[in-house]
Amino acid sequence: MMVLAWVGVTACLPPVAAEPSGPRIALLYSDHGDFRHRDDYDGRLADLGWPLTKFENKDFGELAARLRAFDLLLGSALFNYSNVQDFAVGKDPLLTFVREGGAVVLTDCNYPSMVGWLGALGDGWEVSVANTKAAVSPPGWLEAEHPLFTTPNRIASLGGSWAHMQVGPAWAVLARSEEGGATAVFRREGRGFLYLTSRWPLDGPLLQNLWTCLQLSRAGLEASLPDLSALHLGDSAFTARVRNLTEGPLPIAFEVLDRLEPPDRAASATAEAALPPGADGSLTAVVGDVPRGRHQLSATLSVAGTRVLGASPVEVTIPPLLQVSVVRPAYRGAIYAACPPREIELQALVTPDPGESLADLTVSARLASGRPVSVTLDGPRVNLVLPLGVPPRRAVRATVTLQRGGGVLAREEVTLPRLPARPHQVLIDESGATRLEGAPFFPIGIYHVPVEDFDRLPALGFNSVVAWGTSLDSAQRGLDAAQAAGLKVVLELSAFLRGEYSPTGLAELIDGAKGHPALLAWYTVDEPAGKQLDWCRDALRLIQERDPDHPVYLVSCNPAEFAQYAPTTEVLAIDPYPIPQASVSAVADWMKIARQAVAGRKPVWLIPQCHNQIAYSNPQAGRGPTPAEERCMVYQGLIYGAKGIIYYPWDDGPCGLIHDPALVEAVGRLNSELARLGPELLASRHELLAEGADPPGLQAARFIGEQRTYRLTANTQTLESSTIIER
Repeated sequence: MMVLAWVGVTACLPPVAAEPSGPRIALLYSDHGDFRHRDDYDGRLADLGWPLTKFENKDFGELAARLRAFDLLLGSALFNYSNVQDFAVGKDPLLTFVREGGAVVLTDCNYPSMVGWLGALGDGWEVSVANTKAAVSPPGWLEAEHPLFTTPNRIASLGGSWAHMQVGPAWAVLARSEEGGATAVFRREGRGFLYLTSRWPLDGPLLQNLWTCLQLSRAGLEASLPDLSALHLGDSAFTARVRNLTEGPLPIAFEVLDRLEPPDRAASATAEAALPPGADGSLTAVVGDVPRGRHQLSATLSVAGTRVLGASPVEVTIPPLLQVSVVRPAYRGAIYAACPPREIELQALVTPDPGESLADLTVSARLASGRPVSVTLDGPRVNLVLPLGVPPRRAVRATVTLQRGGGVLAREEVTLPRLPARPHQVLIDESGATRLEGAPFFPIGIYHVPVEDFDRLPALGFNSVVAWGTSLDSAQRGLDAAQAAGLKVVLELSAFLRGEYSPTGLAELIDGAKGHPALLAWYTVDEPAGKQLDWCRDALRLIQERDPDHPVYLVSCNPAEFAQYAPTTEVLAIDPYPIPQASVSAVADWMKIARQAVAGRKPVWLIPQCHNQIAYSNPQAGRGPTPAEERCMVYQGLIYGAKGIIYYPWDDGPCGLIHDPALVEAVGRLNSELARLGPELLASRHELLAEGADPPGLQAARFIGEQRTYRLTANTQTLESSTIIER
């Protein structure tokens, strides 16, 4: 690769025309599932301010004739699943559209009808699909420095997939599943490109990257920006990779701007060079003498004096020499008198100046009334465990000191608040178990129950229910009805985090309902995506500040996003609904990913499927789970450490638990088992014994308690599930 230095170059080149602020989108969809995915992008594109025109797949001829009126052709999920069309009949206008600077982006490429027609576009263009061996194959590899995943937003993962693509030599593979199949492929053609992915829908950052990539392509340039979050103390070098797609030289400038707050300080670095025709190169800008503190970085790329790219701002905090955080207690870093820990664990992070060695450094920690604990560093992080002894009667203060020899280099104090036991208080203990007034509580709940049916739930073994908190009045009705029925409530607040975020309304509801004796947890939002990530973070902060007595619960339906959303909640709930499209083993697959996402610091609750998903579009088609499948799904959740079971749903109109009398009876029996077994599992040490490989389909775990040891098994092939008392 050619390295381009800090030189200013001029060239006789016409100025690059400024692009419009957003692309014109043509959305392709099918009528499958009563047009299930026709409107998937309405909100996302409205947020971006991008104009959208929709075409049903059977009207592709009309779209082909109008392609020059658009910048990007976007295939929604299942865009060619029903009324299957041969889009190859539009080969000429389609290829002309791409070569003249358009982009074709096809999602949900998991079915032959979505991609089978591509082979007719030319030699090596063929694409076929096959299902993965596992119900969901986790992400395996990503071409992390490809422009689509770096510019202007860094895309860390596309997530897992249940199908993958096999492609001809015309395609570049950009991502693969853990099993090795392609989940994203790319082909440049003229001034435009085609991008195919098994994922859907595309989120805002990736949509922005696609448009940026197309703008650069039209300007004759391919560019990949560096990861600005790699800023560090001292001199930080940032390198942009570029490729000239034209037949003439391109004068290119790359600039990085660094703002430090506070104080208000700005520094910039620029690299300029001329890139020969067809050449690859790199431009390196060095931001010098970077100090500790909070930085905001941005980067721009210009061609012939015209800015063609601005990277999304990135915030980076370079920590002080010594930074201390609380590892345990994991729940809010607080000491609850209702369930006091026996010890606390602190983590010290040491960030030395450039060139400074960690050798001979010692970190010590002590409580006001205890002996110090000292550790010699063998890396930048060290954990220190301090026994508490007698449960404290006030806040606990710990002092952590960094020393070399006898000299103190840095000292930090940490305060862990002590919260008194209160009536109806709910907390999460160190094992991830829910504690209600200090006692273990295993939630057994269900969604979408009319308040007039709440009194039917206890007879079926439910102790909890999900209720709506769209307003303080609706929350009060649900909480009061649950209290009368002897139930606890997971109160859903999605209305405050859908479409737009309403922190004021959310705060008012929290303040008004937090003292209700039926409240179990705050349910910030169901299945968030996109910009809701920031809202979830803020909602967690808001609730923690206003209510110390109830945890925050959130549901994610995308295994690729479990790790992303785990920091925004105190209980991560997941809702795999495999029936009838996939194997019940999807529950184990999702639970494994969720366990990795929370890293043992937060509980995972399972939402088992009780409905016929296809009934929403066709009440006469599809089916819900059988009693054996239901039991197998619940047992898989327990085997992988689920700390609560919240079924979905009681009644969803055309489907739900009450629509299947046999399933109602089976769930009642299963809940009776959970009521007996759940609290004991919460108090036991957990170890996995089998994970589906030997023999095939077998999942098993042992729960070792003070009085009894249980072995739980579930076979996803035979659907046999059992509990064995070993002692």
